[in-house]
Amino acid sequence: TSILNSVKTLSTLIISNCRNLNKINISNVLELVLSQSVVENLSNLENIKILNLSNSSRRGNLDPQELNKLKNLKELNLSN
Repeated sequence: TSILNSVKTLSTLIISNCRNLNKINISNVLELVLSQSVVENLSNLENIKILNLSNSSRRGNLDPQELNKLKNLKELNLSN
């Protein structure tokens, strides 16, 4: 079990330079920063409001259906 699974409330999570992140399995984070990180699955982030994928390898191949599952998303950063 990941330590993040036991976190009940977290407003911001910053993960930087992580090259082996398969899945983020937390639903209560409101802002997620994945700067220079690789993540395979974003579909469990239905409560996310701000998603920052700046300098992430995921920017170029985002699945629109996966993004549609992020119903509360207000801001998406895909900058270099």
